[in-house]
Amino acid sequence: MAEETRLPLTAEMRDKLRKKYSDCGDGDVIRLLEDLEAAERDRDDLQAGFELRWEADQRAIKRWQEETGRTMWWPDHTDLLVWLMAKIGKNETDE
Repeated sequence: MAEETRLPLTAEMRDKLRKKYSDCGDGDVIRLLEDLEAAERDRDDLQAGFELRWEADQRAIKRWQEETGRTMWWPDHTDLLVWLMAKIGKNETDE
């Protein structure tokens, strides 16, 4: 995956936000900062889940390519599922 570009909320950024929105009341700014931090945590959780799925997909695609000889092809999930089901069916009949 490509390197992710993040803009972490630094202490300096917090101070700038507090100054910029000082007329809103400190409680409002604190709530906004808390909401922003919660959104950043949610983004990080979603990104981590996406990366796990992406890496698993890449492993499955590589196995599919090696077994089918179609190294220049990226199968979709349906192709992967049909291939895997056929492979399981073959293994069950071989036993």
